Amino acid sequence: MNVDEALRQPGQLVAAWDDTTDDVAWLGIYSAGDSGVKLLADERIGTVARDKRLAELAKRPVLLGATSGGELVWSIAGDQFMAWNLRQRLFVAGRREVVAGDVCVADIVRVTSFVAPENLGHRGVRLERASGGQLVLAEEHDPTPEMDPTYDRSNVSIDAAWASALGRALSSWLGVAHDDQI
Repeated sequence: MNVDEALRQPGQLVAAWDDTTDDVAWLGIYSAGDSGVKLLADERIGTVARDKRLAELAKRPVLLGATSGGELVWSIAGDQFMAWNLRQRLFVAGRREVVAGDVCVADIVRVTSFVAPENLGHRGVRLERASGGQLVLAEEHDPTPEMDPTYDRSNVSIDAAWASALGRALSSWLGVAHDDQI
């Protein structure tokens, strides 16, 4: 299926851009729901063609979003910021609160993109609360650092780019500080 065919599919669609390179962007068209996102089609597109594709997407009933690596997607729909992985919707954020599963947090002071110091494969995004608590919204446990003796901080910055990008976007949406520990 190509991108134009994917955009004709029923249900909630998200057009997610990955702009990690300067000259070519990656566009993925996903179906999205409570059970996560599923990639329907993708394309690599140059800067000039990207502007044309964006204009086409604006005319369609599709959410515009972002991704970093393709396995985690986020988008804004009206007054909600939503994020999904391949298995589930991770959270929905209003301007002052975030709902993840059955937990609602409203006293958010910071969004932190993190890598666990004792395990470089544990990385993610969490909320820091005024009350002192934390809520992890998205995380991964990658076994590669434990298996590869050459794995270092350079690898972490590449593998955890999604956490930096998602944390930055969410903190901007919520109007709170972003602590990028990647």
